[in-house]
Amino acid sequence: MGSVRISIKAITGAVLSALAVFRGVCAEPTWDYAVQVSATAETSPARVTLNWPQDSQTSPNNYLISRKAPNGNAWQSLATLPGSATSYIDTSVSTGTAYEYQVQKVTSMYNGYGYVCVGLNAPLVENRGTVVLVVENLYAPNLTTELNRLQQDLIGDGWNVACGNVPRVTSAGPTQPTRKKASDKYVKAEHGNTYERNTIHIIHRKFAGNAGC
Repeated sequence: MGSVRISIKAITGAVLSALAVFRGVCAEPTWDYAVQVSATAETSPARVTLNWPQDSQTSPNNYLISRKAPNGNAWQSLATLPGSATSYIDTSVSTGTAYEYQVQKVTSMYNGYGYVCVGLNAPLVENRGTVVLVVENLYAPNLTTELNRLQQDLIGDGWNVACGNVPRVTSAGPTQPTRKKASDKYVKAEHGNTYERNTIHIIHRKFAGNAGC
């Protein structure tokens, strides 16, 4: 059985979902709209099986399965499945290689996405570098469990994790920074421009009076 490794996109989904529940902004959990994809890998014969739960919000028109190398930019289309599908088996894989999958759910109202990275006895990457985890300090105390899990997942994926909290920005104007800009300013002040691309921002980007979903 090969090793299964979840990408950062999938890891942060759990934290962002918990943030949405804490905010109480949306009546329905946000993760119901995404594709909660998981994967298993086998080396004899070499194959990857993707699984996801049946949609509980609507009846999807179809699912689009794509694949790329973990460091690649272009997705390769693998299959278009009916909306009733809950799994896909990829047999065009090789032992010793890692693959990142995208499962796109197409509905009449929205598109949802799920991502997972899978390795079939792929070499471990011991050090991917440093990722900066920036959390708005209003939410940090309420997300302790989720943030600890996120840090452990990142460390297990080969990242060094630098953490920091930023103050809440309650309004934005011509001379006032937005929350994202305030978070970027913290990263540059503490870490320079080195980690600009390796930063996870957990902030609420809407201001008072704009609390819709």
